[in-house]
Amino acid sequence: MTVCGEKKIDDLGVILPHEHIFIDISNQFTEPVTPFEKKLAYQKVNMNNLGYLRRDPYVVKDNLILSEYDVAYSEIITFKDSGGQSIIDVTPVGIGRDPNQLQQLMKETGVNIIAGCGFYTHDTHTTDIEKRSAEDITELIMNDLLIGMDHTGVRSGVIGEIGTSQQIHPNEKKVLQAAGKAQSQSRIPVFIHVYPWSENGIEVLDILESEGADPSQVVICHSDVEMNLNYMISVMKRGAFIEFDNFGKEFWIPIEKRKFAGGNFATDRDRVQVIRKLVDLGYQNRLLITNDICLKAMLHAYGGWGYDHILSNVVPMLIEVGVEEKIVWEIIIKNPQQLFLR
Repeated sequence: MTVCGEKKIDDLGVILPHEHIFIDISNQFTEPVTPFEKKLAYQKVNMNNLGYLRRDPYVVKDNLILSEYDVAYSEIITFKDSGGQSIIDVTPVGIGRDPNQLQQLMKETGVNIIAGCGFYTHDTHTTDIEKRSAEDITELIMNDLLIGMDHTGVRSGVIGEIGTSQQIHPNEKKVLQAAGKAQSQSRIPVFIHVYPWSENGIEVLDILESEGADPSQVVICHSDVEMNLNYMISVMKRGAFIEFDNFGKEFWIPIEKRKFAGGNFATDRDRVQVIRKLVDLGYQNRLLITNDICLKAMLHAYGGWGYDHILSNVVPMLIEVGVEEKIVWEIIIKNPQQLFLR
């Protein structure tokens, strides 16, 4: 189910399985403390602050908001011109999803857009989530899948990304239970935002499966920030996908400065080497590769590598480190398609 209606799985082509076209994650912004941070924090993203943002993307609040339609159109056309055909936009409730604009973009660009639903981390939840039961939240998710998001008639095609924190909050657990119930009913793929510096994937799978979810349609996101091969394998052995979705992010965020995120990000060089190891171990069928663009400075318009980074840069890197080209294209095309096979 795309934002413009149903498509055959074979027509999806090259898929980016985890992106954001319109998003507002300013919940992750920390108020500045030092005079220098205060000077930087409320600037617009520009050439003068890109260097700071390449190290710490949270120091400029404007970097955390994607809302410009013309910019989105241009970036998606670049992806299309590079051979891309489909984008899964996993922006859930509370962080700036815009179903009408997504539908308009699909009509104007010809790129398939599949939209997400559900709820992100507890600090972005609507005020009524505390009072609602897991069954109530399941009903909200199913409404987005079957009827349409936000009274627009534009239907979601995936569940998520469902947000979890470093320690899974009680309301996040309730939303996970609801997502598991909805996945069991709909057989629609579910994407789980796991705090990037945690290894909560097994706990998440336990909750989802307890509600009847099929692990073969579950994606454990953000597995490529601090990469633990044994953890990744343990998730894949449960039947779930792990997602390398931080290509283009090579940050170092001081832990003491960030309420939401902190620490080292792997580099793209690291990521392709680990993918090579997993392919050598026979896990190529459980891998997804994408960018998770959620920051202005990741876009071409603001000095970044854009949605086409996977096709333009990462595919050649994978081949160069020894992943067979046929396997590379299977990971990029066939693996995301497998999510939709029930």
